[in-house]
Amino acid sequence: MTRLVPQYRRLPATAIAFLSDNLLATANGSTIDIYDVRLKTSVGSCNVFDSVRIHGIVARLCDADSRSVEFLVFGSKQWTVIRIHLDSARVEPGTVFYVDDWIKAGHWVQDDKQAWQVALALAHNQ
Repeated sequence: MTRLVPQYRRLPATAIAFLSDNLLATANGSTIDIYDVRLKTSVGSCNVFDSVRIHGIVARLCDADSRSVEFLVFGSKQWTVIRIHLDSARVEPGTVFYVDDWIKAGHWVQDDKQAWQVALALAHNQ
């Protein structure tokens, strides 16, 4: 378990996702930064991959009170799901998975039992 640490960056964002009306997640290299856009402050930052640039963030709220967010994060041929508890800034890193082709897009989908799953679109659709 790690904690989000507030930081400010001036790097090109490679992916962004709004978590709520006031929380914005940005990817800079292999790091996700979370900002409160109303307060104009950094909520925290966490490293996701060792040496892969993040190209996509897809967020989903985990519960009705919106205090926990799961991120589908992908870049290059790697992807993972991380959970961030917004009230405590606690980060639950997930297992990093590898695929044989470049990941072009990722989405959250629900199966027949309403369980959340990850769907990935690969460069050569194999």
